Amino acid sequence: MSGACRAIIQRIRKGARPGAPRIHGELRQLGIEIAQATVAKCLRRPLVKLPSQTWRTFISIEEVVIAPRAPWQNPFVERVIGSLRRECLDHFIVWNECSLCRHLRQYLAYYHEWRTHLSLDKDAPVPRAAQGLT
Repeated sequence: MSGACRAIIQRIRKGARPGAPRIHGELRQLGIEIAQATVAKCLRRPLVKLPSQTWRTFISIEEVVIAPRAPWQNPFVERVIGSLRRECLDHFIVWNECSLCRHLRQYLAYYHEWRTHLSLDKDAPVPRAAQGLT
């Protein structure tokens, strides 16, 4: 992998801290052919092993019903809120409600038109031709 490719990966990574699959999709959109595993190797950080529950504990857990009006207990809502914070709101200072609405509107337009999605084979919802670097 060339130094220029590493620099592009690091530059994309600084933006919204996306993972290897999303960076790989963005590189494909730029016309750079590189394996996702190579991108992942470039992003590796020192591993910190976190304690995990045992398999026996996992299979004995029954279905957990979320509390009413508790979006933090809903995994789908948590995912959306997390994406909004990491990819949008952590990069701006929100002055008031109008400013928040403007940033969210711009992010949602980006999300629905330009951002690469794993479920779309790392393509954007509005398909675009791969661009070469100049």
